[in-house]
Amino acid sequence: MKIIYEEIKPTTRIYGLIIFLSVIIASSIINKQIDNKSLLFSISLIIGFIFGLKTYVSLTRRAFDKIVISRRFLNIPFDGKELEVEVSVSNNSAIPLLRVIISDHYPEIFKMIKGSNIFEGVIPSKSTVKYVYVLKPIIGKH
Repeated sequence: MKIIYEEIKPTTRIYGLIIFLSVIIASSIINKQIDNKSLLFSISLIIGFIFGLKTYVSLTRRAFDKIVISRRFLNIPFDGKELEVEVSVSNNSAIPLLRVIISDHYPEIFKMIKGSNIFEGVIPSKSTVKYVYVLKPIIGKH
């Protein structure tokens, strides 16, 4: 199974936090309420936060290479019976994957009757997440 991932980007909350801290530092400088040591510490904190975030993003990209996704049919459909599909996602890396979205596509000759073919959530490091959904074949003209 091929894994396609979109670009990993910081959220607007991160940008908001950086802007908020920058405004606080700028107002403290203007009002001369901050000494040189505090200013240096604040700037170092923001720069460290940005580099830490970039490091986490690069490690997360490498962790995608260690993801194993498999699909298994829990029963065999015949005569219009339901088909239960189990999707298993294993994160074999040491990095937890936050806010992962996985979509398992199925042929149009099936109709989903229970569950969801989309997983959205966290996959902890060295663990496996499983989800099940139920399909029913559409009988008639295709």
